[in-house]
Amino acid sequence: MTMRPISFRRSFLVVLITALVVSCGHLGRAEAGFQAGNLGPNNAYSTQSGYNLTGPAFFTGQGYGIAVQFKIASPGAVSFDSAELGLTYRAGTAALDVSLMSDTGGRPSGMALETIHLTGIAAGPHLVTANSTAHSLLSAGINYWLVAIYGAPDTNIGWLANTVSQSGNSAYRPDTTRGIGSWLRDSSDSDPSYALFGTAANPNLVGAVDSPPSALLVGIGSLGMIGGHFYRRRRVANGPAR
Repeated sequence: MTMRPISFRRSFLVVLITALVVSCGHLGRAEAGFQAGNLGPNNAYSTQSGYNLTGPAFFTGQGYGIAVQFKIASPGAVSFDSAELGLTYRAGTAALDVSLMSDTGGRPSGMALETIHLTGIAAGPHLVTANSTAHSLLSAGINYWLVAIYGAPDTNIGWLANTVSQSGNSAYRPDTTRGIGSWLRDSSDSDPSYALFGTAANPNLVGAVDSPPSALLVGIGSLGMIGGHFYRRRRVANGPAR
């Protein structure tokens, strides 16, 4: 009896879908969770005091970038998902850049792991969320910096302080109209308010970023063998090849 091609297609499609579902299960990400921050109960932070994220054109040629140092809470690597900052708009262009930076000598390295551009910062104290698209990998036990830089030379935005007595982990960058300054530590003032969230990195992907996961390769290989089996059966049923 000759096998009908439609049966082969259906069977192969079922195997294909099953193999892909099993393989992709190894690529799943765990639920996102809190990794670092200093917000108080009910996400509280100061509504009065904070730091000026200002471009050099707003004041007398002097601008400031602000940063806060952190380590992730997870015992293993995580991919960065988002950060919340307590901000308030004051004047000028309502925009800023939020970056993740590595640490060099207890200061921001100046080389961003990723940067998120935020616009439309509203007046009045509120938490602003910076959502990652790059999902940079952060390692456990390593110092990193959450950095906020004015979005334009005339920007004036306040990054409000925390209310849980966390201090000594901030830095600032004095810029002028002549150029960008160097990062300096601020070991006495309260840290700016923030919360940072990440997802536990899948161990199946660690060390194998440049190649498909082995489970997916196994699935593809199995499909090849199964497809060949169906093909041979159909050829035999239809008679010898000519």
